Amino acid sequence: MLVIEATLSGATDAQKVLAWKPFTIDDTGRKDTPGISTVTSDKDRRPTKAIWIIAVARTAHSFTFHLPGDKTVNLAPLLSR
Repeated sequence: MLVIEATLSGATDAQKVLAWKPFTIDDTGRKDTPGISTVTSDKDRRPTKAIWIIAVARTAHSFTFHLPGDKTVNLAPLLSR
């Protein structure tokens, strides 16, 4: 299971952030999408953090996290076994 938290800057609408369709692809080519997505907001209701929980294969050794706009993050250096 991966839990990914991102600090949001410049986001103005939590619903737009929740509409993102991020996903991971592991070293075997398996694609997984979040089972749970949530956004926290400040007192002015501006989104501040997004959290995604993604169930992934236990046998995978590396993951790439994909965000809108073709942005990717290599999660392999962050994994602990």
